[in-house]
Parts: sequence; structure tokens; C-alpha cells
Amino acid sequence: MSIEVSIIMPVRNAAQWLNETFESLTNQIIENINIELSIYDDGSSASSSFSSLGVIKRLELKYKLIINGHEDSEARGVGYGKNRAVQYSSGRFLCFQDADDLMCPNRIHEQYRVAINENDDAILIGSKYERIPEGSTDRYTQWANNLNQEQLYTQIYLAHGPTVIMPTWFCSRSWFDRLGGFDEIAKGHCEDLTFFFKHLRNGGRLHRADKMLLYYRYHPEAATFSVHEDVIWSVRIQEIQSNIINNLEKLTIWNAGKQGRKFYRSLNDANKRKVMCFCDMDPKKISKGFYTDELSQDKRRIPVIHFTQATPPIIICVKLIMTKTQLLDLPNELFPLIFQYLNSRNLIETFSNVQSNRIQILIQPFISHLDISQETNQWIQTYLPDILNQQNVVALRLHDKQITLLLQYVLLSKIQSMHIFDSHWSTDTLKQGLDQFGQRLKRLSITFTDPCGKGDLASHLFQRYCQLEYVNITGRSLFFDNNEISTCTKLTYLSIELEGMHRVFILMKNLPNLQQLKVKFRVEERMIQPTCYFKNLISCNTLRRITFTGCTKYFEHLAHFFATFGSTIQCLTINIDLIYNVIDGLRLERELLNKMQCLASFDLIIHSILTHRESIEINTFQTLSWRKFNPIVYWNDIHAHQHTIFTLPYRSNTFKHLSNDFQSTCASNREVFLYFERVRTLSLLVTTPLTLETFEFIAKSFPNIKTLELTNPIELSRFELKHNRTISLLSDVFLSNNTLQLPSIVKFCFLLRSHYDNYQILRRFLHLLPNLVYLQMFIGRSLFHEILKYEHEDNFIRSALNRIETLQMVNFYDGKNILTHEEIHNLFPNAKKLFSGR
Repeated sequence: MSIEVSIIMPVRNAAQWLNETFESLTNQIIENINIELSIYDDGSSASSSFSSLGVIKRLELKYKLIINGHEDSEARGVGYGKNRAVQYSSGRFLCFQDADDLMCPNRIHEQYRVAINENDDAILIGSKYERIPEGSTDRYTQWANNLNQEQLYTQIYLAHGPTVIMPTWFCSRSWFDRLGGFDEIAKGHCEDLTFFFKHLRNGGRLHRADKMLLYYRYHPEAATFSVHEDVIWSVRIQEIQSNIINNLEKLTIWNAGKQGRKFYRSLNDANKRKVMCFCDMDPKKISKGFYTDELSQDKRRIPVIHFTQATPPIIICVKLIMTKTQLLDLPNELFPLIFQYLNSRNLIETFSNVQSNRIQILIQPFISHLDISQETNQWIQTYLPDILNQQNVVALRLHDKQITLLLQYVLLSKIQSMHIFDSHWSTDTLKQGLDQFGQRLKRLSITFTDPCGKGDLASHLFQRYCQLEYVNITGRSLFFDNNEISTCTKLTYLSIELEGMHRVFILMKNLPNLQQLKVKFRVEERMIQPTCYFKNLISCNTLRRITFTGCTKYFEHLAHFFATFGSTIQCLTINIDLIYNVIDGLRLERELLNKMQCLASFDLIIHSILTHRESIEINTFQTLSWRKFNPIVYWNDIHAHQHTIFTLPYRSNTFKHLSNDFQSTCASNREVFLYFERVRTLSLLVTTPLTLETFEFIAKSFPNIKTLELTNPIELSRFELKHNRTISLLSDVFLSNNTLQLPSIVKFCFLLRSHYDNYQILRRFLHLLPNLVYLQMFIGRSLFHEILKYEHEDNFIRSALNRIETLQMVNFYDGKNILTHEEIHNLFPNAKKLFSGR
């Protein structure tokens, strides 16, 4: 039976600790996990032999035991010992264990469980730890154990070692092998830190189990003491220059004292020139005016300024952790600069028990808006009652599962605003909270992460005694009838998702003081929507701003809304897919513009797909009414049967269905310059071979796109669809051109149902997109073999595939052609894999 976990243990002169260490290994809860222990002895003296230890026989009963080593008196280094222990082992996962540390009984079980549930192997798993003896390196231990998941990455340059400490590491063998193992330098080298940085440079992820799984021994003979701090400093400086400073044009160093000057002197000459000034808070240092670089040829003088005058980017060179006494002695001006780098959880855990009115006043602005959505019930019960009682918390971000626990605290607090995340199909818990919160809160946002759940909140949301002034519901449509909601006189802002305009009329009937309304229309499942007409409907005379987005079949319902409520509207945004309708300028003017005498701002995007429909005339947008607003552009893609009308400037972050014909066929009611600064996602339709001119237009007119999609037209006849699959995807000129690139794009979605197995096309897009890290496409067996065929002679394709961090496989093709996980990993070794059924 194959080995799942290899415990990797290098040993040198550790006999005094091994009995306890081996005892901790015999106490592991392994639960049917096949484990081996691979020990490599790096030239221990004869007096340090461990083969006679009685516990060895008990280890052999539990694990496959592998012991190797050499007899030279000269040590070959910790990295060498670890690599040899790995070399002689065979497990799928590696659990690193120092010879002087003690495992907690559940260590392997906990870390193995995390590892087998990961989608890929590029992850380094660690844990919290305790020091032996207690209190050793207390500041470092406190720092390492209290880092949150985000800080495992953001604080990698702040200490002498990795944010996930090496004695707790657990990783896959395949990932370890791809990274090439540890540096093998005999003595005085920080092999753990260099491996850690190499792991991150290659796209590796970090995870720390929030459980104490190791007792980390501190003693004078530890290998740590053989590494001089200057070696660690040099590695850290090299890494921060490579990853950060090399990409900056200028920077400021915070600390004009010893640490700041040391940091400056450690930089290479090019990066020294980027340092514009030092900043500090010490009057003596500031009064000197400048720091002189005596080693530079021109004896360069770098100004020293007060920290309040400093401008980012700033590199801070100060102590990571102070004692509370030292911290409380800092001046008030410095605390906001410290607090902005801590999240609310860090602030509460660090300062909630500090008996200082000054600190509590200073911390107040940073925890007035509190996010507890990721906190455990234990954390909430420990900290939240006192925080809500002592601090002026006015906004709370939470998950729906926490509502029941919070009700008793929130109702007695000063909270005025709440953002709730709901991931459940049922809304029972949420409705319970709304019955209580609606009568106290002024602002409420609800984000549904499951769009297919119940939408039955309206009767609990719109209640007679509701005090809400602002409501924002996203991620799910709400369903309600005329008699299910009550009049709410306080509500002035509403953003909501609905199916059909008739529910908008129900809302308007019950929200007499509404000033701003945003509605996203979901796809209307019923062929016929209920009528929008209500008898004796009183017009809302406070309505000022309207935004309609989404999809609708009924333009006449929109027209009726503006005929009823348009008289007070000042700002209007429409961004809709209009099914079965193409509307020209005369009808829009007659049924919309003429109903809104106060309209001052109008942003419009209407996209229609309709076969056998003639183009509309751009001169229908030439009247005086249209001249009062932004220019109108109309585009009819005759190959895809698509009609698009939009105003400039283009306000949406998505541009749908661009094709080769756009530049030559679009028309405007006045002279315009086509520039789409806000667009982040661009969808390209393939109706004719994509040309170099099209991509040059994209480079010039869409400077900030992050996502590029390639799609087929939606509405094609059977003959057109068959023809579309036979045309070339790229023109010969574009395919052979390697000069044009689109560096802003980081995500590419290849959603075509043809050409997905063409190596040359994939290669051209990888070259077009030099900063691509997210790839969504189908990769079948034919393309797989093409890549393997060329990758040894084509260095570019291998480096391009290595930089992909996320691969989303599209599975709408023949299931027999799908690659195995191993084959996908072979192509994209650094990518996290996702799967979709598009």
C-alpha cells in the first residue's frame, strides 16, 4: 500500500531530545493514514547515536522507518539533511519535523485533512505553536501565531523568518520537487526563508491551521543560532528589492535612525537613487535636515522630513512589536498611521483590554465600522458585547448565520447600518433578523451568494414601522404581490433585483418619499408579465434618480413607468438587453424624453438581438431633444443580428459583442471620439476572422480592460452557425504579427465552440496578453499533444503556461476528450483549477 505522509527529520547531535520527540510521534492520531519516518543523520558524533533508544521499536510498530546518513564529522547543512531525508522517502506528502521539537497528537491528521481537500498541490501548510520553555522568543511567537490569512502574505518581509514557521510545514512531494528542494549550504544559511520566498515567487499559497500543533524548542544548540542575522537581512533585502522596489519609481523610508539608514545602505545603487527622503517623528533627527550617503560618488544628500509631510510609497523600518508600555508612550499623531495597517479584529484583540481613555478614543474611528462576517461564534461572544457597549460601533458587516447570536446585542447598541451576507437557499433566519432590525436601522444591505434561493423577504423588509432610509439588495430577485408590503415613509434609496416592471409599480405605490431607485431586471421566465397599470396611483413627487439595468421583453412597461413618474426625474441611467425589440430615436424621444421635463443627465445603453430587422436611422437621434444630452452612437452588426445604442462617455464597465465591423458600421448623431476608459470587460464576437486592425483599435480605445472574452454570436440560424464554425478565427496578418500586445488584460475567456484545439491560435493570444494569469477555456487532448510536441523547442509557450495562476476549464465538449488532473497539472503547474459547465 502506498505511503501517504513522510515525516522528514534531519538529525545532528540531538540525542538528548530524541526520546521526547519520538514519543510525540508514537502518540500521533493517524486514522488509517499510511505514514513513514525518514531520518537523515548529518554526521552525528558516536555519543549522539539514537539507534539504542527504546522508543525506536515502538516507532517501527507504527511507521515504516527509514534511517540514512553519513559518518563525516563535518556537517553538510540543514538543507542537505532535509533534502536527503526527502530523497529516501516515498510519501505523497511531506511533514517536516525538527529533531528537538514535539508534535501534538493531532498534527498530521489536521494538516493532512487540509492538504487532501486542496484543488492543487502548490500550498504550504503550517500551524500555530508554543515555545519550550514558555516565554522564549515571546514577541516573535506572538506575531507569528496572530497573523490572519491575509497577513501571511502581506507581512512576509517583516521578520527574521517565514510567516508560516518552518518546523510546522506540511506540503506535497510534487510541489517540493518542482521547487528543487532546499538550498544545500553547509552552515550559516537560512534555507527555510529562501525556500519560503521561492515558494511564493512560483505562485505558491499559504495556509496556517488555527490550532496549536507543535511545541517548538528553544535552546543554545539549535541550528537557528548558526545563521547570522546579516545573512537573513541580506535575503530579505534581496527579495523586497526584486518584488517591490524594482517596480517603483520613487520611495520614502520611514526612520532616519539606525534601521532606516541600514536599509538604505543595503539597497543596490539603482534603488538608492529612488529614495527621495527619510521621514521621522524625532525632532533631533529632523533638525539635521538630511542624511549624507558617504559611499556615493557625489556624496548625495537625502532630505529628512516630518512623517506628516511624507508621500507614498513608504517603506517603514521600525520595530514590528513593542511592549504595551512602549506603545502607549507613542504620540497621538502616530496611532492613525499604525491603525490603518490593522484590521478591526487585530485592533480589538490588541487594544480592547487597554485601560486608557486616550487609546479608546483614538481607536474609535477604526472600529466604528466592524466586519465580523468571518469570525467564529466564540470570538463574537468573547469580544462583541463589550465592544458594542463601550465603543460607538455604527456599522456592522456579518453573515446571516450570526443573526440569532447577535440579536440581543444589536438591539441595545448604537448600530445604524448593517451589511448581511446570505448563502442559504432559505431566508428564515434572515427574516427573523429583519423583523427586529428594520425598526432600528437606517441603512441595510443584503448580498445573496446563492442566486437561486427564496426571494420572499419583501413583507419583512417593507413594514409599516420600518425606519430604514437606505436599502440595497443584490444577488437574488425578490418576489411579492400588491398586498404583501406596507407603506414605508422613511425610505429614500432603494437598489433591488426584480423580475418584471409590475413589481416596480407596487414599490412606487408604497414608497411615497423615494428619491433614488436602482432596479436590475432578471430574465423574465413568464412569457407574459402582469400589467403595470394601477388605478388611482399617486405619482411620487420626490423621485430624482433612476437606474434600470438587466434584461426585459417589455419596452412598453418602461414607457408607462416614465409616463407615470417621469415628471420629477433629473438623472436617468438605462443599461438593458431589450429582447425582441429595436427602438429608434423617435420612439425613445416620444415615450421617454418627452415625459421627463426635469431630466438633466441621461446615460443610455440598449442592446438588442433581432433577426431580419433593418438598421434604424441615426437621424432619428438628430432632434433638439437629443441635442441636449450626450452624443448617441448606434451600431448594427449584420452578421450577428445585433443592434446597440449607447451614449458617450460610455458609463458601463462591460462592453458587449465588439466585432470587426464596429469601426466601419457604427454611426453617431454628432462627431465623436470612440474611447472607452471605464470598460474593464470586453466581449469579442467572431463572425469574420479577427483582424490586426480590430486589436489595434482595442489597444487604442479600451486602455483599461482586464478581461477579454471570445464568444460566438447568440442568434444564428443553423446554416450560419455551421458556416461560423468553418471560418478562420484570426486573419493571417494578425496571426503572423508578434508586435502588438495588450498588457492591461489579465483574464482571457475562450468561449468559442470551434478552434479551441488550435495550437497557433492559443500561442498568438498568449503572446498578445503578456500579463495573463487567468485562463478560461476548454483544453482537449489534441491541443494537449500539440503543446507537448512544441514545448521543448518553444521556450515561450512553457513560460506563458507557467505564469497562469487560475485555469477555469470549460466543459461543453465531448467528455472523452477531457484531460485528467495530472495532464492539466503538467501543462499548468502553477494554476489553481476551476471547472464550469458553460
